[in-house]
Amino acid sequence: EKSSLLWLEENAPKGARIAYDPWLYGAENVEKLKAALHRIEGEAVPLTRNFVDLVWKDQPAPPMALVVPHDILYAGVPSAEKRQQIAATLKKKKVAAAILTDPSSVAWLLNVRGGDVDYTPLPLSRAILSDGGIVQWFIDARKVTEPLRAHLDVGVTVLPPSGFMGALERLAHTNRSVLVDPSQTPSQIIDILKTNGAKIELSEDPCALPRAIKNAGELDGARAAQARDCAAVANFLAWLDA
Repeated sequence: EKSSLLWLEENAPKGARIAYDPWLYGAENVEKLKAALHRIEGEAVPLTRNFVDLVWKDQPAPPMALVVPHDILYAGVPSAEKRQQIAATLKKKKVAAAILTDPSSVAWLLNVRGGDVDYTPLPLSRAILSDGGIVQWFIDARKVTEPLRAHLDVGVTVLPPSGFMGALERLAHTNRSVLVDPSQTPSQIIDILKTNGAKIELSEDPCALPRAIKNAGELDGARAAQARDCAAVANFLAWLDA
């Protein structure tokens, strides 16, 4: 099966202008698209608004599942400790902040869970983590419960998603480096930072490796989940056999 980029090279007319949604295309993928089109003297054109959205009149509303605290019994490590750990990494890299666009990383960092994604307990949101361990969390306030507000400490500020672009612009104007993961970050975010003069550090999501290294509480939770899973399978097989 041919990739879409190879298909474009073989089928798009010479000099073709191909549109893409910069909020849906990652920065790495945009560079690959541009390289493929360059070979046919074409051009990749970012959209200011997705054409599909313009004609999709009955598009469902964004998910609004409530976000809840992830108990320390299961998280294993407090959110404040995680934030300081990642902040230390940013200081070593000499960057002012990291843009977090992976919902898994945001949920891990803040010790929260949600229901926006089927079969995966994640809230859809973005965050900016400073080298001082302060987090600006961009999420719809309708998802934020009172128990969640009590769970969040003064190092986390809940902000509306509409304020995200303004926060990027202000961060860019500090003249300090900003870390973004090109494999995870929409190209639009990098474009906003560049347009406003930001110094960009292209690097892996700083939460990715710490999130993969499980602490004692997380390991205990995984073992308990496996035990429940084995019991469920055994019960099913016994029912089937009978």
